[in-house]
Amino acid sequence: MKMSLSRIRIVVISLVALGATGYPGSDPAAAERADSGPVENGAAENGAVDFAGVDFGGAWELDPELSDDPATKIREAMQARLGSRRGFGGGRMPDRRGMQRRLQAMKDRVRSMSITAEEPVLIVVYADGHQRKLHLDGESYRPENGGGDLEIRAQQSGEGDLTIEVTTEEERKVHERWSLTGDGKQLEVTVEIEGDDRRPDITLERVYRRPGTSSESTS
Repeated sequence: MKMSLSRIRIVVISLVALGATGYPGSDPAAAERADSGPVENGAAENGAVDFAGVDFGGAWELDPELSDDPATKIREAMQARLGSRRGFGGGRMPDRRGMQRRLQAMKDRVRSMSITAEEPVLIVVYADGHQRKLHLDGESYRPENGGGDLEIRAQQSGEGDLTIEVTTEEERKVHERWSLTGDGKQLEVTVEIEGDDRRPDITLERVYRRPGTSSESTS
């Protein structure tokens, strides 16, 4: 099935924006550099990371049944924005196989993560070894060791949730909210990518559980 150039451009732009949240972006090498750096204390399996009485620390496993599929959400957003419009615009056609590989890399990366802290920095290590360092002082900063095109602001709300705002090079904002539920055994991550006149809003929900727990035990 053919895909219009407009739809492919939305996929590419969405992948770039998702790269700012820990997902691999359109440039895997740049995504690996962004927010990465040595983790002095390692990624402890069960280390406590207690910010304002909320413990985000330890190992987390994605619950795929309760989480959104990135490819599906991007496709739904494209369909809602473009409707039945068809046809190709000018320009070179991007590599669709490459996009499929990056979408699969998204799933592989976020299937698990480990969280440690060097207060006020939260260190997140994903399944593929990608690292994010989140400075929770509410001040804007640029990632270490690359990713200089991004501006990040992270802090903890009064309810204990983590809120992260990422501004991309083209001034597109990505909002994240991390919330503990189920007596601290479940971590809900909401990612909202702002759209504009040409691009749709995209919202992704991910649900993590501590190893050895089930959805019934966290409800």
